[in-house]
Amino acid sequence: MIFTCLVLLIIFMCVCLQASYLPDDQVPKSHATIYPNVVHSGNITLSKVLDNRYLYVGSVDRFFLRDMESDFELKADIPWQPDDSDRDFCKLMHVDTECHNFIKVIEKNDENDKLLVCGTNAYVPSCRYYDDYTIQNTEEFGVTTGLYKSPNHPGPLNTAIFANGSLYVGTASTATKSVIARSVEKDDLLQTDLKTEDSDSRWLNEPDFISSFDIGQEVFFFLREIAMEYSNYGKIVYSRVAKVCKKDQGGSDHVLENIWTTFLKARIICSFPGEFPFYFNNIQDTFKISYEEIGKTTNIFYAVFTTPKNAIPGSAICAYNLTDVNAVFNGGFLAKDSAKHAWLPVEDDIVPDPRPGTCVDDSTSHSYNDLLFFKSHTLMSDTLNPSSGYPLFTVTRQDYTLTQIVVDRVQTGSGTYDVMFIGTDHGQVLKVVLFVENGQQKSNLIDVMYVGDPSDSNPIVSLQLIVLGDTKSILVGTPTSLVNLDIQQCKNLSSCACLQDPYCGLLGSQCVVFTENEIGIVQNVTNVMECPVEQPPEHRTVVGVENDYSVVEGIAIAGWVVAAVLGIFIIGYFCVARVRKSERGICCRRGRLDVSTRQTEEGMKSPLPATTTPVVPIAPVTPVVTPVVTPTTIDSENTKNTQQETPLRREKPPVPQKPKNYAASINDRRAVNDQRASSLSQNRRSQPHDSFKDVSGELKNMFIHSNGSHTQQQGIGPTRGGKVAHV
Repeated sequence: MIFTCLVLLIIFMCVCLQASYLPDDQVPKSHATIYPNVVHSGNITLSKVLDNRYLYVGSVDRFFLRDMESDFELKADIPWQPDDSDRDFCKLMHVDTECHNFIKVIEKNDENDKLLVCGTNAYVPSCRYYDDYTIQNTEEFGVTTGLYKSPNHPGPLNTAIFANGSLYVGTASTATKSVIARSVEKDDLLQTDLKTEDSDSRWLNEPDFISSFDIGQEVFFFLREIAMEYSNYGKIVYSRVAKVCKKDQGGSDHVLENIWTTFLKARIICSFPGEFPFYFNNIQDTFKISYEEIGKTTNIFYAVFTTPKNAIPGSAICAYNLTDVNAVFNGGFLAKDSAKHAWLPVEDDIVPDPRPGTCVDDSTSHSYNDLLFFKSHTLMSDTLNPSSGYPLFTVTRQDYTLTQIVVDRVQTGSGTYDVMFIGTDHGQVLKVVLFVENGQQKSNLIDVMYVGDPSDSNPIVSLQLIVLGDTKSILVGTPTSLVNLDIQQCKNLSSCACLQDPYCGLLGSQCVVFTENEIGIVQNVTNVMECPVEQPPEHRTVVGVENDYSVVEGIAIAGWVVAAVLGIFIIGYFCVARVRKSERGICCRRGRLDVSTRQTEEGMKSPLPATTTPVVPIAPVTPVVTPVVTPTTIDSENTKNTQQETPLRREKPPVPQKPKNYAASINDRRAVNDQRASSLSQNRRSQPHDSFKDVSGELKNMFIHSNGSHTQQQGIGPTRGGKVAHV
C-alpha cells in the first residue's frame, strides 16, 4: 500500500513538473476598473443583437426589446409564463425553480423578417413566431411546438441560426438525447423535417452546443461531447466541428428517413505541441471573422478552450481557417466493426462515390448500401489543427479562466491587426493584440479591464460587438446585467501601454484615440515592451503577476513537501516497529529502561542458575546519617547514579530456560521472589539504615532487569514499619 502511494505521488509530481514548463502567462500592460453604463439588469438567460440596432434580452417568464440607437430605450416588455397545467405537471417530477419558461432561442428569419422566440416552458418547450421582428404587434404571432428547437430545461447549451429561410438548431431534445435539426416554414409555422440519429451515440454523445454558422452550401456547428473513439480507454470530452448540407433531403424510406445524409464531424485540437502535447479539450465560445484577401473571402474561426475542471486549470485561444476545416472533411473516416473493436481508419477503396458529406441535389437517390455507409461513418480520421500550429494566447497561471471572445479588425497607419476581447469567469475583459513577426503570429496582452466592482465580479457569459456608425463597443453580459463597454480605453492607459494599443496613440505626453488624419500621434504596436506592473484594482493576489511561483509550480512544491512528510512517517513507523520488537529500545534514550553498567556486566559474567538463590548486591557501608527517604528520592537518586555510569559494552543477557508449562513458570517465579524477599530481610538486619537507599535502588533495577521488557515496572519504597512495600 505504501509503495503504491509512493508511485502515485511520483507520477503526480512528474505531471506537475511537466506542467511547470508551460509557457509563462503574459503580464498585462495596464489594469483598469471601469463602471460602464448598465443597459439592462435582472435575471438574464440570453441576449441577442440583431441588425446592429435592436437588443433582445431573454429572461425567466418574459423577454425584452431595447433600441440601441436611442440609448438602449426599452421598447417592449413581453411576459410569457407557462400554463398552470404545465407548471403543476412539472412540479410533480422536477424542482419548482425549473418549472418556469427560460428563454433559450431568439433568432430573426432574414427571408421574411420574422422573429422566433423559444423557451423551456416548464419542460414543455414552446415557440412564438412573430410576423415582425420589431414586435410592433405582439398579438400577431403563431405558436408552435418547441421540440427540436429549444431544450426542455435550462441546463443544456444550445445554438440556433436561420439559413435560407430554414431554422438549424443544435439542442437537447430530451434529458438524455440531443440532436442537430432543421425546421422549415409550412403554413406560417416551423416544422422539423430533418435531424440527426438520436438513438445512435456515434452521431452525438451528450453534447453541449456552442455556436453555428451559415457558410456557402453548408451550416457548421461547434460543440463538445464525450468522445466515442476514446471509450475503450476511459471517458474524455473532445471538441468538435460538424456540418450538414442545406440541400439535404434525407435518405430513402428504409434507411435514414428524415435523417441527415450529410452529417459529418471531426475533432478540434488546441494544444501546446510537442512529444507529449498539453490539450485544451473543452471549447467554450467561438467568433468568426471574414475579410477579403487577394480576391477571395477568408473565414477565420477564433475559439476559446479550457481544460476540464478536474485537471490543471488552463485556457487558450486557437484560430482555424475554413480551408483547413474543409480539408479535414475531405479526408478519411474512422469506424469500428463492433463494440469490442477499436476505432480504426477506413480504407479509401471502400468509400462510396459520392462520398459522405457531399452536397447533392437529391439525397434520396443514394443507393441502399451508400446510405448504410453514411449512417455508420460520421467521424473523420483527421483532426482540425490551429492554422498557426499553436495557441495564440494562453492562461495557465492565473486565478481565472477564459469564457467568451469577440474579435475586431483594426486598420492603422502601421498595418492591420486583429484585436481579441476575451471575457473571464471573474468579470474581466482582456484586450489582446495579434500581429505577425518573422512569419509567426504573436499576441500582446494590453489591458485587463474589470467591468464593475472587482470585489463582486460575475462571470462573463456573453460578448457581442456593436457597430453604430463610426462607434464600436462591446456588449458585456453577465447572468444579472448587460453593460456597454467602449472598445477603446485610451484615457486609462499609461504611456507604455498606449504605444502598443492600435486604438490609441501618444500625442505629446497624452494618450488619445488614434486617427490617421491627426498629425503627431505616435504608435508602436509591434514593439512589445514590458511596462511597469500595475497592482490590480481588487485587493487580492493574482498568481503570475506578483508572485514568482506559478500555480503548477506551487502544486509541485506541495507534492515534494508531502513526499518528505510521508518519508518521515514511513521511517518513524519502521523505527517504532523495530523498537517494539527489540528488548533494548534502540530509538529510546539509553539508560531509561536499562540497569546500571555494573549490574549488567556482573549479570552477564555470572548468570544465576534457575535453582540458585539470587545474590543481591550490597552497597558499601557508609557511616553517614541518611535522612528520611521517600520513593521520589529513591527514583531520582537511582536515575542519577545510572546516568553517571558509562557502559563499555552491552551484551544481550542470557535467555532463561523456558518452562515446560504455564503452572511451572508461575511456581518458579514465586520461588525466586520468596528467595529475594528473604535475602532482602537478612541484608536489612545486617546493614545500617543509611544503606537502604542504595539497596532499594539496586533491588528496583534488578526487578526491572529480571522481568524483562514484557513485565510492568514495580516501584519499591519504605513503609512506616521499616519494611519494604512492593507496589
